[in-house]
Amino acid sequence: MYALNIKLGLSHMEFFGFAENKQNEVNLDKDVTISKIYVKTGDKVKKGQLILQVVNNEITEEINQLDVALIGVKIKESLNIDEIKAEILGLDQEKSNKIIELQSKIKIAEKDFIFYKELMKSSKGSMMEFGPDIQNPKAEYIKNLQEEIKSVSNTYDKQIQHYKNMMASPQETMTMQNQMSRKKKYLKSEVEKFDVVAPYDGIIGNINVREGENIKAFASLISIYESSPPIVLGYILEKYNFQLNIGDSLTIRSVYNPGKTVIGSIVSKGNRIVEIPEKFRKIQDVKIYGIEIFIAIPQENQFLQKETLKISFIQ
Repeated sequence: MYALNIKLGLSHMEFFGFAENKQNEVNLDKDVTISKIYVKTGDKVKKGQLILQVVNNEITEEINQLDVALIGVKIKESLNIDEIKAEILGLDQEKSNKIIELQSKIKIAEKDFIFYKELMKSSKGSMMEFGPDIQNPKAEYIKNLQEEIKSVSNTYDKQIQHYKNMMASPQETMTMQNQMSRKKKYLKSEVEKFDVVAPYDGIIGNINVREGENIKAFASLISIYESSPPIVLGYILEKYNFQLNIGDSLTIRSVYNPGKTVIGSIVSKGNRIVEIPEKFRKIQDVKIYGIEIFIAIPQENQFLQKETLKISFIQ
């Protein structure tokens, strides 16, 4: 039985594990359309490198709506200017018509006076009675008409100048155009933020999308994992767990390439009993159980992801 236990178990001086890469699933929190894919599975990428170009469907639609609105505002601006010009022409015409009407009344009054003078000349008695200088009985009326012409002219001139000032000053539509243009510029800058870049130096894993495909928010676009495994996941028998503590150093060596060796440090221990993977058991058909040990290793290691490793206590 003792011999069998030795055969089935793992040594208390060494145990096994594998190199584990950190893998991230890249996604976005908005619905997008895939515009361009710049990488393929297995490509090595640098942090910040563009890997996907996407279009935010919501922002694109809002930009399209702004373009339509801007066209409407420009048409409205044109209509406003044409309306103002038409109003000025109308006021000019009204002013001219009223002045012509008043001037006609003055001419009629003056003709009446001439006729009155001729009538007076034909009567000597009347000439002697009124004297050589005959006053126009409609002089006050004519004076009032002349004053009215000035008043009408001033009133219309003020109104016409008001409309001319409106044409010369910034229009409400111009303000609306500026606001919409600024918003459009901001939205375009937001679209650029949805270019997807590599979060760290690594290797492209699965590419889950195709160019032109519409993708829902939070769906996985691409997986990327670190080029060098930063962690070793080891399994030690439960009864040897007490011999290991956080911060302890261990020798990590490749089982099939012993020349690849580094020193690692325990960063965490599992809090449950798990089945030790079959390939780490001396007799694969017999299940044994232990504790997971998480060991940090230097970034400049040559281990492959999931490579089988032998983990030893430092003597």
